[in-house]
Amino acid sequence: MKKLLIVLSICLYSTFNVFSQCIPDPSIPLTASGIFPDSAQGFVAGTIGIPYSQLITVVVPADTVYLGFTVQIDSIGLQSYSNLPPGLTLAASTPSHYWHGGTKGCAIITGTPTTEGSYKLQLTIKYIAASGLYTSSVLDTDYVIVITPDQGINNIENSFNSVSSNPNPFSKSAEITFNNSSSDNIVFSVYNLVGKIIHQETIIPQTGFNRITYTPSVDITQGIYLYKLNNGKQVITKRFIYSGN
Repeated sequence: MKKLLIVLSICLYSTFNVFSQCIPDPSIPLTASGIFPDSAQGFVAGTIGIPYSQLITVVVPADTVYLGFTVQIDSIGLQSYSNLPPGLTLAASTPSHYWHGGTKGCAIITGTPTTEGSYKLQLTIKYIAASGLYTSSVLDTDYVIVITPDQGINNIENSFNSVSSNPNPFSKSAEITFNNSSSDNIVFSVYNLVGKIIHQETIIPQTGFNRITYTPSVDITQGIYLYKLNNGKQVITKRFIYSGN
């Protein structure tokens, strides 16, 4: 588990000479090895033409277990990354783009998105042990940034908000809740990470608090899925994790 947390923390390193002045979340202790927000919470969605910002805090453990042995970590870093949404860049809080074991740092993804889509980050990482040995590998992360079209500020102010899914991860069913101030019907859709629709229904919402219960079909597999609410004026896309029955 600790090794997985180390792997996830790598997404905080830029392959370019970009230095971020971000500040790690002070509420996260050094004992909480991993990346925050975690993959269940995910990164915030973006909108075309609207400035985007996602702060990421990482805690790198001092050691990990490899082939049954405890290995002290010198540092880990990112050799390359790909599939950020067009218009966005990633900057690490260290100029070298490497962090030593037992430290805490941060990175920030910023910019103005230009292209709609669902973007899953892919990384090539390098681990350096205290002994000087190192290894590199290509990593598919569970972090996806969803970019949606600009629907206009006035429509957003007069539509729905406070969208969340509970529990997350879920097994038998998930409840998607939101506040609504519009009379428009809402299309509720669930997608896999390659964009295939696996569920869709039209909701007739009431003014104020609303709840949608989603029960997955028996043929879907465990993993991360995207759910979308669309009333024709505003689109909100978020993620949840299906853990299986």
